[in-house]
Amino acid sequence: MAVITLTHATGAPGTTTSALGLTMYWPRPVILVEADLSGASIPAGYKRGEWDLSRGLTSLTVAQYQSPHQWTLRDHTVPLTGHAEVLLGIPSSSAAKSVRSLWPVLITALKSLDESGVDAIVDLGRLTPEPDDRDGLVNGADLSILVTGTRLPDIYAARHHARRLTAHGPGTDSGLTGMSLLPVGPGRPYATREVSKVTGLSAIAEVPWDPVNAEVYSVGAQPGRKHATSSLVRSYEAAGVQIRTQIESNEQLLRGGLAR
Repeated sequence: MAVITLTHATGAPGTTTSALGLTMYWPRPVILVEADLSGASIPAGYKRGEWDLSRGLTSLTVAQYQSPHQWTLRDHTVPLTGHAEVLLGIPSSSAAKSVRSLWPVLITALKSLDESGVDAIVDLGRLTPEPDDRDGLVNGADLSILVTGTRLPDIYAARHHARRLTAHGPGTDSGLTGMSLLPVGPGRPYATREVSKVTGLSAIAEVPWDPVNAEVYSVGAQPGRKHATSSLVRSYEAAGVQIRTQIESNEQLLRGGLAR
C-alpha cells in the first residue's frame, strides 16, 4: 500500500475536490483521510449534510486515548464507494487541538493498512508554519503532492511552500521522487512547465479547470449526462495511475538499493 498526502499553499484551489476525485477513481482500495485543520468539508459539501461526524478523527482520537494499543482505524471510517472509505475530519478549526495526540500515530496506522492492500490519500489542506503537528504525515508519506493554481499569486505561494516540503523529502542523490506538483487549471494563465520551473517540483499530473463538473465533488451537485466522460474525471483516473506508477518506481529503486 501507499500513503499519499495532498497539501496546498495559501489560496490554492481545489485540494479537497482533487483529493476526493482521486479517491473516487483510484485504481485500488483506498481510504481518504480528511486531515485539514480548518475542518471537514466532505460531509457538508459532497454529501450535502447526509453524514454526521460521529465517526472520524474525533472518535479515533477518543479510542486512541482510551485504548492506546487496541484501536483499529477502519472502525472509524465511513463507506464512500465500493472500493473507497473516508476518515472524516474534525467539525471545525476550534477542534484542532483535540486531535493533536493522534497525528504522531496516524502515519503508523495508515502504513499498517498494507496487510489488507489499501492505499491512503491524506488531505492536509494548508500546513501551518513550522513546526506543524502533521509534519510526520508528510515525512512518512510515500509521495507528497503540492496542489496549486497557475495564477501568479498561486505560483508565488507554491514556491515558498515547495521549499518547505522538499526540506523534508528524500535527498537529491536518492533517485526517489518524494514530492510532486498537481496544477489545477493549467494555462490559466501559466503552463505546467512554467509552474514546475518556479517551484522546482515536477508535475505528477494536471487537473483541468472545470468548475461545473468540480461542483459534483465540492458541493454535491447532480452529475450531468457527460460527467463520467468529462476531462475532469479522465484527469482523476489518469492521475491515479501516474501516482501509483511513481510510487512503484520508488519502491523498485529502494529494493535495488537494499539489494546492493
